[in-house]
Amino acid sequence: MNPLDGQPWPAVIPYTGYWDLAVLPDGRAVSDTGHPVTLADAGAVADARVPAEQTASGGIGTGGGPNNYPLWQQQKYVNRGDDIPLAKWEEAWLIRAQVLGGQTAIDLVNDIRTAHGLPQVTYLAAGDAAGIQNMLIEEIRRTHFLEGGRYWSAKLRYDLWFPRAEGFDQWNLGYQGGVRMTYPAGEFTLNPNLTENDRGTGCPASQTPIV
Repeated sequence: MNPLDGQPWPAVIPYTGYWDLAVLPDGRAVSDTGHPVTLADAGAVADARVPAEQTASGGIGTGGGPNNYPLWQQQKYVNRGDDIPLAKWEEAWLIRAQVLGGQTAIDLVNDIRTAHGLPQVTYLAAGDAAGIQNMLIEEIRRTHFLEGGRYWSAKLRYDLWFPRAEGFDQWNLGYQGGVRMTYPAGEFTLNPNLTENDRGTGCPASQTPIV
């Protein structure tokens, strides 16, 4: 259920999916309902910040049935030498855009678009606060593709979709109806202020993913 309105999530959940992401000539990358522009949209150009391709291996990935779904693989980190940024200027620009809003947010996003050779945002008016928020959510999602917690924080801030009550963590413990992330043991053993006994203590006893 969507925590904002208590209604079921739609079949296509807003701000999800990384297949064939693209940008329209007027800079639109997301619809007013939060669904991303893809290469299926007329005139759209591929978004190089989100490299992924459909592959097939051993009969998997060609589609055609419930047990033979298309297999997509990311192409952002394909070699051990590929850079994984600890900090990046685009993140600072997007934080500023979220704080300042209006035309400044549009201009900051356009700086990022220019750096990546993507169409400028011209479809939005500076006073369209809802449209600017939608733009920023999608821009954060694409700019930080596969960069750990940078998009997770936006999902929490904007109450976006998480796999509530679905799936298991790495210890095969159910999420039990909540949004849960379990951290590696090193996150606690290397912190002098924490021990492994602190894991999961921020959750209600009936929902903690650590036992």
